[in-house]
Amino acid sequence: MVNFRDLPIRYKLTLMTLFISGTILLLSSSAFVTYDLLQLRKNLHNDIAVTATMSAYTTSGPLGLGYPEDAGQFLIALRANPHILAARIYQTDGQAFVTYQQRDLAQQIIYTRTKVALLELLMEQSFRFEDSEKEDLRQFFKAQDQLFLTHDMQQKLQVFLRNKTNLLPAALAQDLAYLLAQQQRLLPETLPQAQLAQATRIGTQHLYFAQSIADIEEGVVRYDKPIGHLLLVVNLSDLYERIRWYLFIALSIVLGATGLALWLTSRLQKLIVQPIHTLSDLTHQVSTDKDYSLRSHYQSGDELGVLSSGLNAMLNAIQMRDEQLAKHRDQLEHTVAERTAELKKANQQLTYQAFHDALTNLPNRALFVQQVEQAIKHAKEQEHALAMLFIDLDHFKYINDTLGHSAGDRILQEVAKRLLSCTRQPEDLVARLGGDEFTVLLRNVKEPLNAGIVAGKILRALALPFRFNVQDLYVTPSIGISIYPDDGDDVGTLMRNADTSMYVAKQQGRNNYQFYTAGANTASANRLKLENKLRQAIEFNEFEVWYQPRFDLNNGQLVSAEALIRWRSPEQKLVPPAQFIPLAEDTGLIIPIGEKVLRAACENNLLWQHPQQSPVEVSVNLSARQFVQEDLLSKIDKLCKETGMKPELLELELTESLIMPKASDTIETLRALKETGVKISVDDFGTGYSSLSYLKRFPIDILKIDQSFIYDIGMDSDDTTLVTAIIAMAHKLNLKVVAEGVETQQQLDFLRLHQCDYVQGFLLGKPIPAKAFKILIDQRCDIDSYRLAVRELRHSGEEDWLKEIEY
Repeated sequence: MVNFRDLPIRYKLTLMTLFISGTILLLSSSAFVTYDLLQLRKNLHNDIAVTATMSAYTTSGPLGLGYPEDAGQFLIALRANPHILAARIYQTDGQAFVTYQQRDLAQQIIYTRTKVALLELLMEQSFRFEDSEKEDLRQFFKAQDQLFLTHDMQQKLQVFLRNKTNLLPAALAQDLAYLLAQQQRLLPETLPQAQLAQATRIGTQHLYFAQSIADIEEGVVRYDKPIGHLLLVVNLSDLYERIRWYLFIALSIVLGATGLALWLTSRLQKLIVQPIHTLSDLTHQVSTDKDYSLRSHYQSGDELGVLSSGLNAMLNAIQMRDEQLAKHRDQLEHTVAERTAELKKANQQLTYQAFHDALTNLPNRALFVQQVEQAIKHAKEQEHALAMLFIDLDHFKYINDTLGHSAGDRILQEVAKRLLSCTRQPEDLVARLGGDEFTVLLRNVKEPLNAGIVAGKILRALALPFRFNVQDLYVTPSIGISIYPDDGDDVGTLMRNADTSMYVAKQQGRNNYQFYTAGANTASANRLKLENKLRQAIEFNEFEVWYQPRFDLNNGQLVSAEALIRWRSPEQKLVPPAQFIPLAEDTGLIIPIGEKVLRAACENNLLWQHPQQSPVEVSVNLSARQFVQEDLLSKIDKLCKETGMKPELLELELTESLIMPKASDTIETLRALKETGVKISVDDFGTGYSSLSYLKRFPIDILKIDQSFIYDIGMDSDDTTLVTAIIAMAHKLNLKVVAEGVETQQQLDFLRLHQCDYVQGFLLGKPIPAKAFKILIDQRCDIDSYRLAVRELRHSGEEDWLKEIEY
């Protein structure tokens, strides 16, 4: 079924016109017809009501006196109203009294025929009638001639018909029965039945109208005492006939209006629809042929004219746009061709970058793995050996931490060049895996020792200094070697075993190479296990801070203590720092460990102070990773505020190798630290290559002479001279001097003689737990009584931590 919205406009106008005009005509005709019919029915009802009233009044006397013939004479007057087909008067007991009924032509013929036949029979001597029967027939025909019939006559005739049916001719008996039946066709036999049909109930063909017959006493009508009822049967055929005429007239009007609407619509189509149709054809042709030179020629001041002008303007704009698009398309095709060439070049560059290191231009891990897989496949076919070298630069993070990543990048680029010069190009493959890790693949290795020769060549090449900003830097490698197929037959195994042997090289002192052995895996596994335990130790706070005393040689008083980390394993065993500190520095775990030591030192230091005693300071070592943190100053300031620690009682120890590279940046950091109030000391002084000019500029407070020089005092003249010079130089620079590792009385006497400021070492006191150190502080121990106090403290109780004190 077609949707109304999809119909053409001319059809829509036609349907709308027909619908509107038809609806208006139908409503107006219906109103007219309804009004006229209601008026006709009202008039008919009033007419019947008047007739019924008059008939009831005139028949009141005969009914009251019991004269049905007289009542019938009054009912004959109903013949003046052609609409009344029949009438019947009922007595108060509900029985019929007298009946009036008009006959149509067919009934009149049957009546006449029956009357003649019965009269002829009455005259015949052969057909015997009772005198009463003859009288009844005469009375019947007399009454029927006047169109009424009393109830007694009807009953007598019915008895006569029952008694004489077999004697009468069949046709005559049938006609007589028909006449009697007609008396009951329209009228109910009793009053209750009449009451069901009264009160203006409209049947299919007739209208029943009932009227009470009042009693008249001495000229007064008694409506409260009805003596009977009158029922009239009205013919409605005229009413129905008029309805049919009205319907015919209304239908004719609707059809005529429809024809007029169609004619008007056709005229409107020529004025409205035709221009719209023309515009529709034009737009369809434009969209189909893409010919934007077409134009609409309709000109008018109405909306269609505006639409036509707008369409022409749009076509002009589209035509101009197409011309511009054609021009731009040519330019775009030219540009696309150029860009395609550039994209092809860029794609080649991206492909290269995806498989090469951006800094060194060496193959990256992805390309290295791919090349090794191909080399393994070829070596398997040719039964050749391969060697994989895993190279890691020793302590390279210190260069990034101290000199910055620009220096580290320059060194990595130079390392890549030196590695390429040590291998056979292009047969061998050098790659950078990331950070300071490089790998070398040696193809067609006849003997495993040849891989060691190449590794030694690399060690010698990297032993040469790297020049950076008028400064010579030294970088050493640790090299691990794995051989195909002895140490693995796939890329992952070879790389893992080479990496394992590289860590063995680091454990062997770095700056060497090691071939893979089966036992190396065990060492690597132990290192991994230790790292996991170290992480758990940080999480579960398994670290303790012990303290080693520092004494003033001038007065022998305990003036400070160095905070030292201790790790108590879950088995309640102390793990030596030498076992986990290097690993913590390599993995970066030294940062959270150092922060724990710093916080513990500040919190314990508060417990040492007494108003009557001189304040006791505490020194804490800072790792290189902690020192280069951007938020170092804020962390220290926040920690002092949280713990209530006085900054002037805190000493931060920095190694000489940490502060000398990138000295200008170090000076700025040290000055910022000094402004907070903390003291700065240089640890392990003498082991590096300090510049005296930088040392003078550094805002430091204390120099700590490395214990390696203290150890040979009195035995090695060079060390003795060096220690003496360091003390003298420090005093000239207004710096205090601390001698570490004092273990003999001879060393102590020498240092006192040469006016060293502070001393610490096993001779004076070993590191002890914080609880024990707090007890000794409270006892005001000095350099002479400290060891005795430690010995007595160890034997004074049964606590486990007391038994761990060494003396």
